[in-house]
Amino acid sequence: MKNSITVLALCLLCACSGPVKYEQNVLEKLQELDDAIAHKGIYEQEKEQRIEGVRGMLRGANTPESLYAVYNRLFEEYSNYNLDSVMVYARRKLALADSVGLPALQAGALLDMADIYRMTGMYVETKDLMSSIQPETLDSCLLERYYNTYHNLYRDMSSICVSPQLKEVYDQATDRLQVERLRLLPAGNMNRLFVEAEQMRKEGLHQEVIDMLIKPLDDPGTTTHEKAILAYIIARSYQKMEKPDEAICYFAVSSICDIHTPVHEHAALYKLASLLYEVGDVERAYRYINCSMNDAFQVSARTNIYYINQRLPLISRSYDAQMQQQKRKLINAIAGISLLLGLLAVAVVMVYTSLKRTSAARLAQNRMYEELKVANAELVEVNRSLKESNNIKEAYMGRYLDMCSNYINGVEEYRLHLNNIMRKDGGNEVLKTIKTSTYMKEELEEFYSSFDATFLHIFPHFVEQFNRLLQDDKQIVLKQGELLNTELRVFALIRLGITDSVKIAEFLRRSTSTIYNYRVKMRNAAINSRQDFEKQVISIGSLS
Repeated sequence: MKNSITVLALCLLCACSGPVKYEQNVLEKLQELDDAIAHKGIYEQEKEQRIEGVRGMLRGANTPESLYAVYNRLFEEYSNYNLDSVMVYARRKLALADSVGLPALQAGALLDMADIYRMTGMYVETKDLMSSIQPETLDSCLLERYYNTYHNLYRDMSSICVSPQLKEVYDQATDRLQVERLRLLPAGNMNRLFVEAEQMRKEGLHQEVIDMLIKPLDDPGTTTHEKAILAYIIARSYQKMEKPDEAICYFAVSSICDIHTPVHEHAALYKLASLLYEVGDVERAYRYINCSMNDAFQVSARTNIYYINQRLPLISRSYDAQMQQQKRKLINAIAGISLLLGLLAVAVVMVYTSLKRTSAARLAQNRMYEELKVANAELVEVNRSLKESNNIKEAYMGRYLDMCSNYINGVEEYRLHLNNIMRKDGGNEVLKTIKTSTYMKEELEEFYSSFDATFLHIFPHFVEQFNRLLQDDKQIVLKQGELLNTELRVFALIRLGITDSVKIAEFLRRSTSTIYNYRVKMRNAAINSRQDFEKQVISIGSLS
């Protein structure tokens, strides 16, 4: 829950902060630069390993020339990377050149020392050192370096100069020195391309500069350091053309190349930070300018530190203000989320209470439903019993009326019969006739026959279904012409609801013990449970 709240708060904060929108290609380059900065240590470690490899060559340098060459390679590796180390090898070059007395090597070492002094902001020392060099003694290559060192010196002095008049003097000197450099640089040389591009840029030919440099920038043969310079010049041209997206893109390319080289003395990254600050991306600007400052301190590049210090306080204050604003937004967002969570908790409690009530009502409804099912089943059973009882009553009512009518007719016939006997034979013969049981026997047989017929009319399959409840060898087999026998009549009465053995005995003119024995005998012959036998009999022919 805590992590979810944090993520939600950050999402709300990002939504409120309004990040700068970039074109896709610009965003990709900035992300690539972020990745390069994240892996900056890897590139520096690779460079250190490369330097160690060059340093190992010192053991095989047997001549002053070969030793000077190794010193020169180490000087180049440390150049723009670590000024303390580069100063060490510049001095070693100069000491070696002085010891062997080679003027060309001495001039090269002095130019190296002058360039280091310039980078560390020692402009007076740089000028004094340059004054000790006689340009007429230099070959074309060293002379071009001589003009380039002076050019960089005046350019740096112009950038920090507060006097407009003196600044103009320095700018005129840099322009003049660039012309001298162009005269000495051969066609097709990358340094000549840089000088020409800078000259064209100063003349306002920015699109022409871009068109001229795009091809060598994409050339696989161009070194990473050269690509950094080309991309930097292109970015400055786009900046002058007021195309910030394109300028950001190429400043990023130049910075990526500087990190891959790697160098610590570079201008692209802090220029990019300044531009990002102007377009409102304060967070990135703060990260980039801090990275530039760290690199500048490592290389002790005072000119870069001067430029960075002009922007760093402003960017830092803006970044701090933005962080404070975002912090306030985050606090407000968290407060809002807390309120929402409180309301959500109340809602959850209310829903939970409602669900409990609903659940209790549902349980009560289910119980009521089950009770209704039981009551309905009982009602169906009662209806069935009533329907069955009505059918039985209807059948026996009709049979009863017939029997009553027949009994009245029989009594009348018996009376007439006795009357005839009285007239013909006298009273003794009447008494003799009355004492005989033939009449009652015939009446009982007729009564039982009528009962059997009526019962089987209501339950036509009673005998068959009753035998299914008995074991095969205990089933009842009726004689020819019999509808029911005494045993079946016992259970026929039970089927009709007469379960009292006394009443059954009276109905069938048998003793109670005889009826009891019949019932026990049939229970013992049952296939299934003896206790449930008579219940099964009662269910024979039930109405569904």
